[in-house]
Amino acid sequence: TTKWPKVLNDAFACQLLPQTYNKRYFLPANSQKTCHKRVSVTLSVLNMAKVSFMFVVAAATVAVTLAAQCADYNNEDMCVDKSDDTLSCVWAPKLQGESDDAAFSCQPKGCDTLSYESQGDLSTLCKAEGCDWHDDLYVCTNSGENPPCEVYYDQTSCPSDRCQYIDSIYKCYEKGQTPECYDYTDENSCPTGCSWDSTIYKCWKTGEQIPCIEYKYAMEDECPDHCDYKTEGPGTEYFQDGMCLEKDENIACIELYDKEECESEDYCQYYAYPISTCWSKSKPLPCEKKPGEVCAPDKDCKYIEGIDEYSGSCVDCPTDSCVQTYNGPTEEPPYTDPPDTGKNCSEYSGFTCPEPRCISSDNGGGLSGCSVGVCMDPSEASCNVFYDQAPCVKNSKCSWDETNYVCYETDKGIPCEDLYDQSACQSANGCTWSSDAYLCYSGTTLPCGQNYEQDTCEKDSNCLWVADDYECYDKNAPCAQFSVNSCPTDKCDVVAGLCWEKDKAVPCSAICDAYSCDKSDSCYYKSDGSDFAEGYCTECEGDCPVAKNCSEYTDEDSCPMSKCEWYDDKCNNKVCAEIYEQSECQAHTGRHSCKWDSEEFRCYLAGYPQPCNIMYDEDSCTKNGCEWDSQDYYCKASGADVPCNFFYTTEECPTPRCKFADDYCQVDTTNFQPIDLPGKGDGTGNEDEDKCDATTYKSTYLPKLVLAEQECYDQGRHRRQGGGTATNEMIECLAYVLKPATIAEACSCIWFYATEIDPEDHWMRIKC
Repeated sequence: TTKWPKVLNDAFACQLLPQTYNKRYFLPANSQKTCHKRVSVTLSVLNMAKVSFMFVVAAATVAVTLAAQCADYNNEDMCVDKSDDTLSCVWAPKLQGESDDAAFSCQPKGCDTLSYESQGDLSTLCKAEGCDWHDDLYVCTNSGENPPCEVYYDQTSCPSDRCQYIDSIYKCYEKGQTPECYDYTDENSCPTGCSWDSTIYKCWKTGEQIPCIEYKYAMEDECPDHCDYKTEGPGTEYFQDGMCLEKDENIACIELYDKEECESEDYCQYYAYPISTCWSKSKPLPCEKKPGEVCAPDKDCKYIEGIDEYSGSCVDCPTDSCVQTYNGPTEEPPYTDPPDTGKNCSEYSGFTCPEPRCISSDNGGGLSGCSVGVCMDPSEASCNVFYDQAPCVKNSKCSWDETNYVCYETDKGIPCEDLYDQSACQSANGCTWSSDAYLCYSGTTLPCGQNYEQDTCEKDSNCLWVADDYECYDKNAPCAQFSVNSCPTDKCDVVAGLCWEKDKAVPCSAICDAYSCDKSDSCYYKSDGSDFAEGYCTECEGDCPVAKNCSEYTDEDSCPMSKCEWYDDKCNNKVCAEIYEQSECQAHTGRHSCKWDSEEFRCYLAGYPQPCNIMYDEDSCTKNGCEWDSQDYYCKASGADVPCNFFYTTEECPTPRCKFADDYCQVDTTNFQPIDLPGKGDGTGNEDEDKCDATTYKSTYLPKLVLAEQECYDQGRHRRQGGGTATNEMIECLAYVLKPATIAEACSCIWFYATEIDPEDHWMRIKC
């Protein structure tokens, strides 16, 4: 793990200077090959004792030199894009954990900058780099050094032997240190000699010019005269993003997040998937920016495994070559628009719609469409589907109103419902303003759909109040406008989960959910090829596919969304918690039967209570047999504990279960004990959920598992990079919450709970 700084002129001397003398500053691993002249040592005239002495002196000298030389690069662009590679400068905050851009500066790469240049689990990386990890503070420091006072966030933890806590700004400081004006972030707290600036929301030394970095994300009209507002990329017809920077400063490449923005600057280059990063053309991409699949085969980089498969890190190789075999997960490819195959616009779904040739809309231009939307020719679309001026005016029948930001049919004028100002509404022909509903409508009677109170809805003979939907309907509206609960039986039928005209076939495009689609005689649910939509309902080409058991489908594309879910590399039956349509919920025939909660619009396991913590008001809480904690606004099982993080002061935080640290109440980890889990983590043996006794689960385990869901997940807040992975601390927390039962005793019920909550990605699917 030795790293060699580029500090001496002689190549032999470079090979002999170990990291021991330079722990704070990490320089590129290939420095042995390209020793840079910083300190001149002539080995031929020195004996080895003198050389050893010179190494120590050189290292100390270089540490100071590096810090001073990095500080010469006084903005992000100069530091990241233009600094001397041999200095290994990084743009990082002066204090770990600080998120204010104004606190960042150019400094040598070291233990205290790791979190700002590397991906993955910081604790593993910190230790691998020979630094000291402070788990209680989530801070990495040089070996043997104390964490800086400022990382202690409350008076209790602020170490009094070397630090002082300043009440006026709620911060821990080195003894004798005086807060700067900018440490005060309340207008009323500005001390003498400091003035409040309302743009940056902090105090500043009176009469002193505020540096441009303080205005970095200010709007263009707020960027002061001594700075320049630099635009990001080409922008759009209506919007141009940018930053307020020093006059001689460019936007740093790393700040440009997409390919188009990056390549609009001639000094940047874009590294495509799986790196997906913009970096300076004049500098090599550092190992820290490379994901595992790129890092491992690169001889100049070394991949360090983290606490789980998702949290590895990439660092400089300390030897000539660190080529490895990578077995971890790969980065998800970015979403790309499906290709335009030249078909008629109507043949695409809303998510595959090739814009701008076609236009997608959720409302279908007045047609019936699902949330996936419909795709149409812009010349055939209704004006109200256009939300920008450019496409609006390309349609010959439409006009654009800049005042109300609305596209409307030129011959008909702006619809009343698109006028949101009282004076504009009242001056428009045929429009009426409702002060109660705060909206504009056509005619003299408030439309049923805009009436949100039962008593006023029922006063209108043309309206129908449906309590289950808590909505007012127009009795004369088309059937498709009604929900299943409100469907008027005199003229409509419920077909395929829809309210539809009697004796009329339901077109496949009108069916929105996979279950109802596949249940029909002539439709099937098809993946549309995009990352953001599950798919859409379309007509079968010939005979419709014959449904099989979920386990018989061998790939994700064929696994039908109507009744199955793909996870664990196989097609599985859906569980109740993953069903969102009433008809599908009530017809479910999987491992367990389901029940529909019509008030909460939720599908849950029949014969089992719903977890109390998913009830968010007193009425639904008590109706489900739970206990409402009015002080903490939390629904819990009778007699169960409230999670620690629902308490906000030291006095409220209940001990010994919880402790108050880092400005919030959290479970006290000193109560945890190491746990040895012998299971396989595959749901068999002791993990078989069918072995869970229903009575014990409902009365004993469910309340505790609900508590652990919040209490122990929080313990992994810094570490849990990928779903479904529990850290040792999370498992120890689970064991503590389950007492007096053990994890081994509760194992089958733990798996039962995890399966019903989120079978694809739940951290409680542990090896028990």
